[in-house]
Amino acid sequence: MSWNKNIAVIIPAYNEASRLDQAFAEIHRFLPAHPELNLEIIFVDDGSLDNTANIINDFVLSSGISPKVRLINYSPNHGKGYAVKQGIMAASPDYYLIADADMSTSLFELEKFLPLMAQGLPVIIGTRKEHGAVLIKKQPWHRQKMGEIYSYLAQFITGLKIKDFGCGFKVFSYEAAQKVFAPAIIDRWIWDTEILFLAKKYGYEIREVGINWADDANTRVGVIKESFRSLADLIKIYWRHK
Repeated sequence: MSWNKNIAVIIPAYNEASRLDQAFAEIHRFLPAHPELNLEIIFVDDGSLDNTANIINDFVLSSGISPKVRLINYSPNHGKGYAVKQGIMAASPDYYLIADADMSTSLFELEKFLPLMAQGLPVIIGTRKEHGAVLIKKQPWHRQKMGEIYSYLAQFITGLKIKDFGCGFKVFSYEAAQKVFAPAIIDRWIWDTEILFLAKKYGYEIREVGINWADDANTRVGVIKESFRSLADLIKIYWRHK
């Protein structure tokens, strides 16, 4: 498939020093495999307390693929949603791909999205709960159940018929991203629920695509703490943007 559009890959990172080698290896595999894609990789260091920024900067300088890879960093930490927004604001491609630093979803899964992007779909999101999804490594039982409960609550409060709000692999057209990220107020865990709610509000079609996904056992999200915060943020999203 011919492709003449630009794609910015936004990778938010917070205290990822011990896991960045996975992302670097994936980038080295993906870029040569797809020379037809006009790609830029943007790491956003969200006020990390470890050596994340220095490690990424060393990679940018020594990888041999600069200027296709660059770093945005700031302090203090604000949250993943804030980091993604900084990446969105820093580039003007035809499409943005948001991917997790742990590469729980391979960059090669973008291949499933490209035909839909070629059709001009504005919002395409990876899902672990749709036909075609493959869970290479599943989450622990308690995280799966908490995720299911959250999905039911989010569907009820927002009216969205989305099966998987939290998958970190998402694509937005430039127009859609600029429209939905501008009024967003949630900086942390359920930032993507707000973005999808705004996409629905502004009339953008949202398409879910089943992806291959592997759980990272070293995730630092505290389930109980974030569950209470998420419920409060869901209510805030509804009243702010209804």
